[in-house]
Amino acid sequence: MTEAEILHRGASSLGTLAAEHLWQATVFGCLILCLASALRRAPARLRHNLYLLSPLKFLLPVALLLPLAGRWSKALSPWIPPQFLAVFDLRQGLGAGFRLLGLDPGEAGPAALPSPLWFWTLAIWVVGAVLLALLCYRRWNRFRSQLLQGREETSGRLAERLELQRRRLGLKAPVRLLLSSSVLEPGVWGVRQATLLLPEGVAETLQDDELDAVLLHELVHVQRRDNLVGWTLLLLRCLFWFHPLVWW
Repeated sequence: MTEAEILHRGASSLGTLAAEHLWQATVFGCLILCLASALRRAPARLRHNLYLLSPLKFLLPVALLLPLAGRWSKALSPWIPPQFLAVFDLRQGLGAGFRLLGLDPGEAGPAALPSPLWFWTLAIWVVGAVLLALLCYRRWNRFRSQLLQGREETSGRLAERLELQRRRLGLKAPVRLLLSSSVLEPGVWGVRQATLLLPEGVAETLQDDELDAVLLHELVHVQRRDNLVGWTLLLLRCLFWFHPLVWW
């Protein structure tokens, strides 16, 4: 067997596995979106967490999400009409969605396409993933340069208000405060060690209550670990850049 044949066979096998994973993730994501559309009266945080299940499926096999789906069905039942819940029970909805598409959840995904087609599909995917990763790195490097240019604030009104709001939220880890003239709006950097970057002179333009609202908003992102969620979504978008559900 030549190297080209080995490469084509490997691409074909990888493509078959990817296709199986993608149609399962697509059905799961569509069911999540349908379920979320019925949660008009549910709390915003509950809807937000529900939306996170859709990209999570792109990282995990469907079998690992079924126990979690059962818990979500019970938690969401007060806000879902009974007739809707009966149709879109998440534990049964996956199998129903597969059958609507003419697919059997117990069977493999679509039949393998000819090796050359899988090979070129894989090549296009790699190019797209690399280009998007480079774009993300460029933005990350730009924000990092703004951090390096920032001036650390350890005392004064801003630092005191930040510490007050940090204690109010019950955050145990300290939050580093930086001021920079190169930014126009607040932002949080870091996952384990959070850094809050604020525009230079923001303390002079805002009253205490307005400043507290800004600081509290940014600290909530730290409390919910939104940066970790954001990095995970960036990774998903680099890997599955062609799929509309990861951009929802």
